[in-house]
Amino acid sequence: MKQPGKSAEDQTAMQKKKPMYAILTLASFFLLSLTLFGVFAAGGGNQKKISSNVVIESSYSHHLTNEPKPTLKEAPLSPPAGQTRADYLHSAMDNWQTLQGIPVLCYHKIADAKAKSDYDVYLNSFREQMHYLHKNNYRTISLHDFYAYIRGEKKFTGFKPVVITFDDGLKDYLKAEPVMDEFGFKGVLFIYPTYIISKRKVVLTPAQIKGLHARGHEIQSHTYWHPLLNLMSPEEQNKQFSLSSKWIEKLVGNRVRFLAYPFGIFDNHTFQELSQTGYLAAFTIFEGENLPGQNPYLLNRYMVVTQDKISSFHAKITRKSLPVFSIAPVPGTQLERNDVIHLKIPRNLDKSHLNVTASGGLLSPRWVYQEQDGSLEIYPALKNTRYLTVTIAFRQNGNLYQNKLLYNVNQKQKVAVHPTKNRGKG
Repeated sequence: MKQPGKSAEDQTAMQKKKPMYAILTLASFFLLSLTLFGVFAAGGGNQKKISSNVVIESSYSHHLTNEPKPTLKEAPLSPPAGQTRADYLHSAMDNWQTLQGIPVLCYHKIADAKAKSDYDVYLNSFREQMHYLHKNNYRTISLHDFYAYIRGEKKFTGFKPVVITFDDGLKDYLKAEPVMDEFGFKGVLFIYPTYIISKRKVVLTPAQIKGLHARGHEIQSHTYWHPLLNLMSPEEQNKQFSLSSKWIEKLVGNRVRFLAYPFGIFDNHTFQELSQTGYLAAFTIFEGENLPGQNPYLLNRYMVVTQDKISSFHAKITRKSLPVFSIAPVPGTQLERNDVIHLKIPRNLDKSHLNVTASGGLLSPRWVYQEQDGSLEIYPALKNTRYLTVTIAFRQNGNLYQNKLLYNVNQKQKVAVHPTKNRGKG
């Protein structure tokens, strides 16, 4: 794992070393918080040039090609209920505000005593949050049912679906399990094997992980040793995904199909490498509900932190997402001089209630929205930073709908404001 104060060059060198660096440190939480709030520190270091001439059909039209056939023990996806998937997703495009979104919660540590970081959630707070979910008719669902919903192949009636995830593989999960049991909930553990192999006292043992799996909790991948994926080649990323899934599959006997990005960071090669290694979906740490047709490699999660009271917890899991129908360039792409981001969002939005902000660029970048077809162009005007986070927000009837996009930045070039455009709203 990265140590505090390491440069980008040091980080790259560390990724070439043995997986002993896969140790959870405060630096990982620091980077997580930077990603979560979209405030990335500027830094040096060279990155690979990545082509940005790609359009990704990211919502309501995305489908996997050459999907790997299931092996080991795996339940098939449910068929559409009463209509074809295409009809369902077409309807969703025009009725996006009425869709039932699914929140996915992201936890790291459960604290008995004093919290040591913002990602320590007190046990009493965790119990209160689980009680809130149960009282408000939330029920946990499996990731395969969640994935079927994202593909427009499954609906839920009679309850509100939710997914509860824990990252890294800490023994704190054994504190959370009996609380979830009180309310009939099951969780998902995203683990990285080198952390388990390290045999640290704070980490779950293989036997404990097998026991959790036998009791109905899902075990999925957090890569092999928790690297910064955007600093890795496609081949190195592929190895991270395949080594992790093989290790977990050997341990628990079920196919690994889902991944949580370390630090919430990826590049535009990541989606292809995930698909090639058999992963159906992957989770970021951008907040928002997940809607039918959403790109399965850009799924949202709500990070639960120490400061979350029930009021803020309620605000998080009820926050709405603004669907993005297509994106060019692909999220994770390394942006070049004067690159423009092209999106499709819902049509006929009131522009006076629409706003675009960015960190790693102008806080209020130039943007142009066309109500007739929902096209949105964003001119980010990049600064000397490693990452760009773009937030698209729309307010209506007291509700906030938003979506976030993550890009890498080519630090070799100075990027200016688009010469023919002024800053401000479109």
